[in-house]
Amino acid sequence: MSGPAEVIILGEDNAHVGSIYRAIVDHLNVPRGKVRKLPTAGGCGDAKQFVLSQAPREIKLLRRGPRSTILIIAIDGDGISPRERLEELSNSLKNANTDQIDPSERIAVVVPCRNIETWREFARCEVVDEDKDYKHGRRAKWSGDDLAAVGRVLAQFPQPKENRPRALDEASARLRKLYL
Repeated sequence: MSGPAEVIILGEDNAHVGSIYRAIVDHLNVPRGKVRKLPTAGGCGDAKQFVLSQAPREIKLLRRGPRSTILIIAIDGDGISPRERLEELSNSLKNANTDQIDPSERIAVVVPCRNIETWREFARCEVVDEDKDYKHGRRAKWSGDDLAAVGRVLAQFPQPKENRPRALDEASARLRKLYL
C-alpha cells in the first residue's frame, strides 16, 4: 500500500491529537507534512460532543477527497465501553444523514476505555485499571514526553499481555490496519 495523501486527526483535545500524531509520525513513518491536526474543543464545552458533532462532516469530506486520505477519530469512553461510544458515533452519523463507516474505509476510531490518561499511565508504569479515572491524577498536564510515550505504545503491534489495556490493543490494531 502506498503512503497516505494526507492523515487527518480529529480528537477531543491536544493529548489525543498529539499522541496520535506522535504514533503515526514517529513510529508509522508518516511524513509530518502529510498530517493535518484539526482544531479541538479547546476547553469550550463538552469535548466528546464536539467530536461526535464534527465526525460526520469530516467523514463526508474524506469520502470526497483522495482515496488514500486517512481519518483518525479519537474520543474517550468516559465511563461507557468503547463499543457503546462507537454506537454513539454511529447514531451521530445517522442523525447527520451520513453513511456508516465501512470497514474497508481508511477511517480509524480510537476509544480509550475510560480516558487517554489511562494510556499515559500505562506507558509510564504498565499497570493500570481501564475503568479507573487517571485524568485527575498526580500530573494533569501533558508533557512532550507523555505524548511520545503514548504514541509509542499506541503504534506497537497489539500485544495481548496481562497488564496491557484491551482498548489500547484495539486502537493499535485499528491504526495498523490503515498502514499495512
